[in-house]
Amino acid sequence: MNFARRHLDGLLTAALVLTIAGSLTYRAWYLHKANGAASAAFAPNYMDRHTLSDNLLYIFGPQAGPTVTANLFDLGGPIGGNCDFYKQTYDSHQRVVDPLSRCPAGARDLNTPMFVKPNPVRLAAIRKTCRQLTDNPQTLAHALARVDIAPASPVELKPLSALYFMFYKAPLEGPATDQWKTYVTPSQSWAAVVYELCVSPGWQIL
Repeated sequence: MNFARRHLDGLLTAALVLTIAGSLTYRAWYLHKANGAASAAFAPNYMDRHTLSDNLLYIFGPQAGPTVTANLFDLGGPIGGNCDFYKQTYDSHQRVVDPLSRCPAGARDLNTPMFVKPNPVRLAAIRKTCRQLTDNPQTLAHALARVDIAPASPVELKPLSALYFMFYKAPLEGPATDQWKTYVTPSQSWAAVVYELCVSPGWQIL
């Protein structure tokens, strides 16, 4: 009887330790993702060109398609993400219907790694894409309209938090709040805020 009780107590203790460890691990990962901090312990994966393109098209709308495709998707290797020839669909003229299902480099794209580490080419491509999308009144307006922001309205923390959530899929809280509060000034524009959110690396972590 005592042995059985000690065994049960041991199992409950082990379960409690695993639960606490799991909670701490999740919290550390969540803070890492929310703040975009580098952490060798987690070695996070970053969105490949498929996921990155899908997210940007969701935020900036279908008119962002040509910019996202030319600047990011077609780069392949530096962005990460291989392709599958079997997922391509063609029209009657043998043209690929969905540009984001193409294999721009042909068979070489089959060897492109799914995930890549942040690199200068990827960073430059993302900055170029975000700059063009926020300089374009139509794609910028689409992003702002998703969270009911008028382009000419003053920058305030509440709507900024909604924009942050759209990119990060997480609430604006903790140290990140102080960082983004610096953008709440009378002279700030929503275009500048969306650009800074767009180029921030944290939302690209899977």
